[in-house]
Amino acid sequence: MKSRMIPIASMCALTVSYCAETYAANTAPASCFQTQKDYEIYQEYGDEAPSKPVPSATTGMIYMGPTAHAKALKDYEHGPAKRKEIVIKTTSSRTDNLVTIDASSSTTPSGQIEFAWGNDPTHFRAGDSKVSTEVSGSSGTAGILLIVKDPVCGHTESKKVTTTYN
Repeated sequence: MKSRMIPIASMCALTVSYCAETYAANTAPASCFQTQKDYEIYQEYGDEAPSKPVPSATTGMIYMGPTAHAKALKDYEHGPAKRKEIVIKTTSSRTDNLVTIDASSSTTPSGQIEFAWGNDPTHFRAGDSKVSTEVSGSSGTAGILLIVKDPVCGHTESKKVTTTYN
């Protein structure tokens, strides 16, 4: 049986390529953030808050220099990157015994939007901006959980939507 050897350079190239593709797929674009500074903070620190920089080498840490220290301190004071918000807007209507809740006027930073209704946030679909439920009686309240997702920014917001019908 012959064994096939893959050159180490090829393995390294594959690993770097995979890591770069994975990073790019999990990185939100600048349009997802409130300001350019927020985007820069996100690129450097991800969704975590920047840590407070060490003031000097006396603490056992490597001294970063005054310019780098000033930048790190500004990043720390800025805090974590602030994302643009998803705005959830709903309307409701009733026809006979059917109450319909419509979330199509909701907005996301990227403009791409997916909806999940109820307690199962794994079934997101772009076309599911409306949900209907059958009600009994002449008046009452109907409610459901709505989860709105921006698939480009990787961000979700949820809201318990209730409507009163007469």
